[in-house]
Amino acid sequence: SQDGGASWESASHGLPQRHAYVTVLRESMDSDHRQPGRIAFGTSSGHVFLSQDSGESWQLLAEFLPRVLSLRFATVAE
Repeated sequence: SQDGGASWESASHGLPQRHAYVTVLRESMDSDHRQPGRIAFGTSSGHVFLSQDSGESWQLLAEFLPRVLSLRFATVAE
C-alpha cells in the first residue's frame, strides 16, 4: 500500500508462489531508515528476503536458518 492501507497491490515478485506456508512475525520485519525503500523480513521457516525497491521485487538472502524471531538493519560505525 502506498496510501496508508486504503488500497493494496501484490508485491510478490521474487517471493515463493507455491507451497509457501510461512509466518512473518511482527519483530522479524524492518525497513532501513538510511535507505528509503529497503525492506527485509524473516520467516518462521528460516528464510530472509530483501527488497531494495519498496517491495516491487524481492531476493532471497538466507535460507535454512532457525525460525526468524527478530530482524533489524544495523548501523556500522566506520
